[in-house]
Amino acid sequence: MSEEENIEARELILDVLADPIVENLSFTMGRWSIRPSMYQKVSDAIVEGKISVIVTNSLLNANAQARYVHEEKFNSNTVFDVICLRRATLGHTRSERIKMAGVIVHECTHAGTDLLALGSMTHLENEMLSYIAHYSVIWASLEQLNARPAESTHNSARARAAWKIAEQVYNNQPISRWSILELSTSILTDPLYARGMFTDSENDGVGRPWIIN
Repeated sequence: MSEEENIEARELILDVLADPIVENLSFTMGRWSIRPSMYQKVSDAIVEGKISVIVTNSLLNANAQARYVHEEKFNSNTVFDVICLRRATLGHTRSERIKMAGVIVHECTHAGTDLLALGSMTHLENEMLSYIAHYSVIWASLEQLNARPAESTHNSARARAAWKIAEQVYNNQPISRWSILELSTSILTDPLYARGMFTDSENDGVGRPWIIN
């Protein structure tokens, strides 16, 4: 990680959040609603330094390209409110760029719920909202390219469930209860999310200074 890479990653995320697709992203799932204003607030917090952006591998799982960190040890320090990217690029191909933009919106959704201090939101609800936002951005991007997203296939149950909801979001339809059940089940049965999904998220606001040792 270099400061130059961190700056590039920060600008990359701001560009993704400024895309009209994200600026128009809006949906309601159960008791929670995601609105474009949340992503604008995330952008503002990044610019103001309340949410940091870094390029690193050490805070990412093996297969992850990005992650929002609420609080964690990093190089003997304690860091708060950080969006981590594996690299400061969306990718080389159109497919890579669209998918990575979805991943970034996923992590920025986590950042947004933290920023808004939605403390009564469970980890499960947090992940569900983030996956819906993630795949809704991909669906809308493919629609923009006339790439027939309805014909797309996905390997994981989680992605297939989120994809069905993304179509409903794109068409401004209420998200069906069955779709919500399908997505929640796919997350709960994934080993990646094996524990603590019914506990409250650590959504307590952003902007805490890092503890440097």
